[in-house]
Amino acid sequence: MRLPRVPSVALLAASVLFTGCATQQPGQPDAIARYDILGQVTQGQMRLGCGLACAASWRQARPTLAGLARNALWADLAVDVARIGYTLDLGYLYLARAAEGLGHPAAAITYYRLALASPSVCDGMVFDSCDGSQVPEEARTALDRLAGKRPAAAAAVPTPTPTPAPVPEPP
Repeated sequence: MRLPRVPSVALLAASVLFTGCATQQPGQPDAIARYDILGQVTQGQMRLGCGLACAASWRQARPTLAGLARNALWADLAVDVARIGYTLDLGYLYLARAAEGLGHPAAAITYYRLALASPSVCDGMVFDSCDGSQVPEEARTALDRLAGKRPAAAAAVPTPTPTPAPVPEPP
């Protein structure tokens, strides 16, 4: 019996899908890459843009990331989260904690907001994929705490106030 022939395009697509983040494993990036990542993180410019292809890398790194967060190793946490790049609310929470721990409250505010807005959320109901974190609650609490620490440039976008209508002068 002869097996059906699989088009080479399908094989190529499958290999890309299964190896999507193979080069994004946590580890020791070179000093320049680490410096660039930390620069983006501390300025609030890092975005996590990898989806399903990075899920396995994230799952494998979870214990390490949780340990880095527990031990306040903020630079290492930020670099590892950024290198994996998995789009998840917990990833943004980790970036927020790292930015705050490194003394960059404006960047932390950005990441706490991104954690709240992330379409991909860790689920602590069935499996503890949140590693003990309560992402929405922690992000809201941190935003409230940082509200008084924000520099003027990082203040929330002001809501427009209506301009009062001119009062006609009496005749």
